[in-house]
Amino acid sequence: MRPATLVFLPALALVAQAPAPAPAPPDLRQQFNAALPSINQLLMGLKPQDAMAKAGALIPAQPPTLDATNLQTLVRSVEQAQGLMSMYRLWASTAIAAGQWEKAQDIQAKRLTLAQTFQADLAKGQQPIQAMWDKAVADGKAYIAANQPRQADLEAKFKAFTTEFNQTKADVAAKKKTLTKQEVEDINARGRVATQQQQEIAQIAATIKLHQDNAAKAAIVSKYMTENTTEAAEMVKGASDDLAKVKANIAAQAKEIADFNAQEAKKRVKVVGNRTWVDAVLRKHENITGLPTPIEQADFVNRLLVLDPGNPEAERVLHNLTEGKEAFAVEPHHPVRKVHPRRKK
Repeated sequence: MRPATLVFLPALALVAQAPAPAPAPPDLRQQFNAALPSINQLLMGLKPQDAMAKAGALIPAQPPTLDATNLQTLVRSVEQAQGLMSMYRLWASTAIAAGQWEKAQDIQAKRLTLAQTFQADLAKGQQPIQAMWDKAVADGKAYIAANQPRQADLEAKFKAFTTEFNQTKADVAAKKKTLTKQEVEDINARGRVATQQQQEIAQIAATIKLHQDNAAKAAIVSKYMTENTTEAAEMVKGASDDLAKVKANIAAQAKEIADFNAQEAKKRVKVVGNRTWVDAVLRKHENITGLPTPIEQADFVNRLLVLDPGNPEAERVLHNLTEGKEAFAVEPHHPVRKVHPRRKK
């Protein structure tokens, strides 16, 4: 992510003792990272319902709010939002694995709404801070433009007087020149002016340095603000893309089922909702076995059971997969041996 060093907005004056800060809210990124391995383990163990329950439990009762107190709190707010988006994305993924595509759609829709709200809040929260730094930069440019010529003029005058004073002092010391009382007073008066000029030069130089430092800090602030804005936009895009994908998958599957059932009806086959399509899918074993991994096979069978709850063949296939067997494995049949009564001798 970002480096830890941030630019803080300086306080102009301390008015009163600040109250003790409230405890920091839980770090959602840390919570997500801590929970992810166990949730992945559940998914790999073909327990998506348990994974979905655990992922859903990560979601905080109230989403974190934007804290626009300063740049540091803004950055933390972005990180909290990223953690929250990761939680919603994980929750939706577990719902997909459990076959609950419609639930995943609802989760992604909520994720998108939260991302859009955060994006709007971030833009509003960053605006005053950015405006303050923009003004500081503009004020600095104006000050430098107005005072650099004055600084150069004062430095030239101070240098000229210093050169003249040193030369006069050397001439007097070498008895090459004798000064009248009035000339001494004039030199001393000019020396006092030169001292004031020297002080003004130092003040201008220090103020220019302050404005230059502010300009450098403003560039850093702007960089963080731009990163914040970019990351908020990426959150919205990610949520929007994922929502569009699950919507498209639901619509495509619904159309496939409707088209298949319509064809079956033309053949005068009795159509029973989704079951007709689900049974046809299960009859063609490669629809399941052709999927690359047992996890993907189980995910698809979970979807079939959502479409047709209690389908016995789908339940059998899922049971096989959870037991580590081939999807359509059949238990070996052991015929019962007939026991004949022993003949009496």
